Amino acid sequence: MSSQPIVKLSEEQLDDILAEGNRLKRNRLLAKSDWTQVNDSPLDNATKVLWATYRSSLRSLPEHENWPNLEDADWPTLEDEPDLEDEGEPDLEDEDDVEDTDASTEPE
Repeated sequence: MSSQPIVKLSEEQLDDILAEGNRLKRNRLLAKSDWTQVNDSPLDNATKVLWATYRSSLRSLPEHENWPNLEDADWPTLEDEPDLEDEGEPDLEDEDDVEDTDASTEPE
């Protein structure tokens, strides 16, 4: 069995890896909340503003004093906004809301 050499990364390389991981997480969170900002979202304007503030905070993370070594507490959350916990992305696959598009129906 051959052993692989151990590669020691510099602090700068480790920071680059952390930064990339943080950007990926941030981008996923932004993508998951895109629906909150579209014109036909079910949210009222006040709730949209709260979501917009959250999304702005996500985009500003690279300017955070602890970047890229972020702790869980450094990430913006919506937990402080009780109304937002009940607001969720609409379930687009609800069987009652889906039209029957069976093409095999017989003509009248």
